[in-house]
Amino acid sequence: MENEMISIIVPIYKVEKYINECIESIINQSYKNIEIILVDDGSPDNCGKICDEYAKTDNRIIVVHKENGGLSDARNAGLDIAKGKYVAFVDSDDYIDNKYIELLHKAIAKKNVRISQCGINKVRNNGEVIERIGYKEKCIKTNNQMLKEMHEANWENVVVWNKMYLSELFKDIRFPKGKIHEDEYTTYKILYKTDKIAIVDEYLYNYRANEESIMGKKFNIKRLDILGALEERIAFFDKHQEKELYDIALDFYLQKLRECYLNVKENINDSKELEKELIEKHRNYSKYILKSKKIKEKSKLKVLIFLISPQLFYKIKKH
Repeated sequence: MENEMISIIVPIYKVEKYINECIESIINQSYKNIEIILVDDGSPDNCGKICDEYAKTDNRIIVVHKENGGLSDARNAGLDIAKGKYVAFVDSDDYIDNKYIELLHKAIAKKNVRISQCGINKVRNNGEVIERIGYKEKCIKTNNQMLKEMHEANWENVVVWNKMYLSELFKDIRFPKGKIHEDEYTTYKILYKTDKIAIVDEYLYNYRANEESIMGKKFNIKRLDILGALEERIAFFDKHQEKELYDIALDFYLQKLRECYLNVKENINDSKELEKELIEKHRNYSKYILKSKKIKEKSKLKVLIFLISPQLFYKIKKH
């Protein structure tokens, strides 16, 4: 087990001031049998050259230069050539603890599972920890538990980069090109394909609170991609006849839809048509949730208020 190769995929675009710290943290892993796939996604700065220089000094590094296609496309390019039995992802403006790979792999081997997950340090550029996110105890979670908790603001269950996966799990799954919220489109499908997930109770992934990142920027139309992801998730659970997960996912979708409505109203100019579209979506999807016995009355009340008057809901939220 100690000699199993692990592929680490790093999508890279316009992160010149962060890329060295990211790559150094991977090179210096205590677990040595790794291939480091650096995917230069047509970055217009010096990232591609920096990657090539690192490749000259470490034969475990593979550099892919490609036209810009976005984060999902870059990750997919890495998956297409990965040779490791296991795969992990690191975003190029983040960095990892030197035991990140070792401890995630050890958890998989010891617990005989196909996915492991660690905690996250949310950090400033100077390394100061703002927040620690994750489970506080080592444990084994079922996929059903993980999928339920994904809808309870457990952000660490959604993101792809604090986990290690058996590579075979990605055999028929890729990230959605051209979308943001790409992990919302993808992670639940991977979790559904396995029965158990090993939780590591250490905070091994350092997520940089970067205002220049896609998710750090002010709300814009692209952020509505999350609704498409959640609509696909609802359809997925319906197709697989997962009644409880369907109800939970539908309730979560309606919450996000109302949040998007508020954000559109606040941040998007000439948004009347878009507001109408979101109100109509909410109306169409809310019919079922009001009949569900699994959904809390508090959630149903919010659905009803929005159905009766989106403007009233907006005023309540504003004040």
